[in-house]
Amino acid sequence: MWNEFLDIEMKDKVEAEITISYSLYRRPIGDISGEDFLSESRYIKFKDIPNLEGENLTKVRNALMIIKGKMKYDKEKAKVKSASSSLRLGYGVCVNFSHAFIAMMRKNGIPARIVVGIPPGIYDAAHAWVQVKLDKHWIDVDPTVGIVTRFCLMHRGA
Repeated sequence: MWNEFLDIEMKDKVEAEITISYSLYRRPIGDISGEDFLSESRYIKFKDIPNLEGENLTKVRNALMIIKGKMKYDKEKAKVKSASSSLRLGYGVCVNFSHAFIAMMRKNGIPARIVVGIPPGIYDAAHAWVQVKLDKHWIDVDPTVGIVTRFCLMHRGA
């Protein structure tokens, strides 16, 4: 989906109504090697991020449990700037949950990238979640609610 921004300046304080119409188009993202999604970044530092044991799907599930055990959703305190800060402070919003999860995946050798958009079936709110690369597939994981896509579970025989 291509994003466009609307900038409005009003000289007088009057009541106004703006209607914006848009269409959503799904475009698959090409399968890339995933190597670009293994490193630290400005928001994803490996400091204080735990090492996880087991095979990759087990690491995904364990990371979800750690995050859900350490973090609470709190829109009022959403000024967290990094994954390790989110985990240490124990709160954040969907972007903070996603960065913490990405840090755990990348530190443990699993390519992970953030997705920001409007989730399928929800038409009025933006959200952030994560895609991890398991075998040759990018799999959606939502660390805010603690779920792995059903496709992942069926594909892996869980």
